[in-house]
Amino acid sequence: MNKILRPFALLGLLGALTLPAFAGGPRGADGLQRHMQQLDLTTEQRAELSALRESRAPELRQARIEVRKADRALSDAIESDADKSAIADLAIARHEAKLGAQEVNQSLRADLRAVLTEEQVAQLQDRRKSRGYKKGPRGDRGSDGMRRGPRGR
Repeated sequence: MNKILRPFALLGLLGALTLPAFAGGPRGADGLQRHMQQLDLTTEQRAELSALRESRAPELRQARIEVRKADRALSDAIESDADKSAIADLAIARHEAKLGAQEVNQSLRADLRAVLTEEQVAQLQDRRKSRGYKKGPRGDRGSDGMRRGPRGR
């Protein structure tokens, strides 16, 4: 029975390690475009933001590839019943890959915000707050404090 529960315990630990790396909000180009469409951007700002996204796209793509490779390696090791130290090393590598992707994302966000005016940055912050979600140690919670699941309940 101990052999059966061990992989599930490891997966729980891995989830706890990587949860802070990717907290809340719309992600990717769709989320960014949705936010940017709601702001009153000048043509210069639109051009600069577009150029930033295009120039950073390869770096973002590579970070995502590294995370997928680390995920796959860890999953394969768990399925092949590898020893604990190898699985732990792969779990750490996966966590580091996710942190690297987060750093790339945060760097891009900072660069994008540098193009915006103070008013536009304030509008973005207000939109984030108005979404009503808080990310905490016990998961997503709406403005009413209730836990949100995949169906919004």
